[in-house]
Amino acid sequence: MREARRSTTATRTGRRLTAAFAGTALAITGLAALAPAASATQINPSVKCSLPAGQGTATGVQAMDVSFSPAVVAPGATVTATVTLGPSPATSPISLTVPTTPTIDLAMSGGATGTVTVVGPEFQIPVQANTPIQTPQYSGTFVVPTTAAGPVTFSPVRTLTYTKVLGSNYQTPCDITSGSGAVGSVTVTGGPGTPATLDAPTTDVRPGTAVQLSGAVWTPNATANVQLCDSAGGSCNPAGFTAKSLVIDAGGNLSGTATLAGTTADGSYRVKVLDGTKEATAPITVKKYVPSGPLQISITPNRGPLNTVVTVSGKNFPANTTVAYALTDSSGIPDDSYYATSTPDGTFTGTIPIYFDTAAAVLAWTGSFGNGNPFASAPFTVATDPPTVSASPTTSHPGGSVKVTGAHWTPNATVSAQLCSPNGATCSAAQIAQGPGTADANGNLNGTVKLASSGIADGQYTLKLTDGTGTASTPLTVQRRWIELDKTSGPAGSWVKVSGHGFGSSAWINVNGLNASGGKTSDWAGAWALPNGDFCIWIWLTRGDDTGVIASETFHPDRNASTPWTVTP
Repeated sequence: MREARRSTTATRTGRRLTAAFAGTALAITGLAALAPAASATQINPSVKCSLPAGQGTATGVQAMDVSFSPAVVAPGATVTATVTLGPSPATSPISLTVPTTPTIDLAMSGGATGTVTVVGPEFQIPVQANTPIQTPQYSGTFVVPTTAAGPVTFSPVRTLTYTKVLGSNYQTPCDITSGSGAVGSVTVTGGPGTPATLDAPTTDVRPGTAVQLSGAVWTPNATANVQLCDSAGGSCNPAGFTAKSLVIDAGGNLSGTATLAGTTADGSYRVKVLDGTKEATAPITVKKYVPSGPLQISITPNRGPLNTVVTVSGKNFPANTTVAYALTDSSGIPDDSYYATSTPDGTFTGTIPIYFDTAAAVLAWTGSFGNGNPFASAPFTVATDPPTVSASPTTSHPGGSVKVTGAHWTPNATVSAQLCSPNGATCSAAQIAQGPGTADANGNLNGTVKLASSGIADGQYTLKLTDGTGTASTPLTVQRRWIELDKTSGPAGSWVKVSGHGFGSSAWINVNGLNASGGKTSDWAGAWALPNGDFCIWIWLTRGDDTGVIASETFHPDRNASTPWTVTP
């Protein structure tokens, strides 16, 4: 997709602003709530927060309190956890509002093992400069394992917050280094529940691709949500997938795709699907595309007049990356840039108009241009070539249709047709019923001309096309009688159905093969024409020298029609 042109300076400025705000907003580490109410389950562990964008770490003590509801559940049931955190060990040097999604990982012990992740809603956090960052109390749900039994105790392992700054997503994990402990428990009673199943690809998946998911035993007609978790099933990120088309039908069957975030790092993960009542995970391995060679582009067309719209296709580019491409003259210095985003497999497609007459090539690159950074180029020649046209078939009849193709027409121009004498001196638009249509953005013509159903005598003509600026012509034979074959080629010994039209009422028709010199061959069939002049007969084309088929009236051999036939090996 082509974006609006923008200057390189503007791009660099935007990146500096992004970095500046990221350095501020990413200090939202272990986002805290207002001071929690006294609780027997509150713990005060030491945490170490890893700040993104090379900002180092922040350490300190953070209060944590988590309550669970209901207190008694069945295996596979949903539990609501309400999370209250104390002030974060990090602060921000400036004030701003940051969209933030908080999560917390809880290790299970006792009646179940493993880790569950509680994900809160996205908050607009008003961060005050040099003030401990706080977030409201939040609630989220998780599903206890279907194999759980008896008391299950939960202990915080770490918090992980997701922030958005100027359109970019950032993560800030805060690991508990000491002082952790149980914050609560639930009692699991009853027989084992029936777990939902989840199937994910067993082959590597690319960042930015749609991952096919399926499963069964889900809550009928429920809404399916998806998260990306680490290989142990923790640190589940609701922003790990950027889009989804997951559906659970009335039978509890899950199907659809979830699009993996383009920034996902290589590694082993688990996909978690939740429907509000059930959840399940499945392993996936993420491996980004690695270019197999240098950057390459191709352009179509590579020659044309000013205002030609060129399609640019590239490969071996970094995956899920902004690609810049531009015209250049013989100096090799790019003009205004256009932009596209590469696919997870390192390809991209875009368009660019030829807007100056000294254009000599199209360049494409990522990052900044110059300073030895790689780029790809493809030459373009600015030239005004005369339009061309060809017709198929080259023989038609009144009311018949002819396909016409050509190149170098005025882009997006309407092309009209006339039927002219062989030397082109006399032309008539009235002998054309319709067509051929409009040239495309690259000046290519692919249309159909339909002849008028009356007023055209048998003979040789020139089909003349014009777009108001250029013209092109091609020979065309018109005959009142015509024949059609059910196929136009085949090996010697083929049976071919011949349909004829416009012959004499109830006339006897001879159908023969034709050789290259125009003579009839020994391949023959005969048929009576119907009162309306039509006939249909099969002929066995046995000869290797047949180049066509001819049908003629027995008593008026000059009343005939022919069509090409090609013998294939």
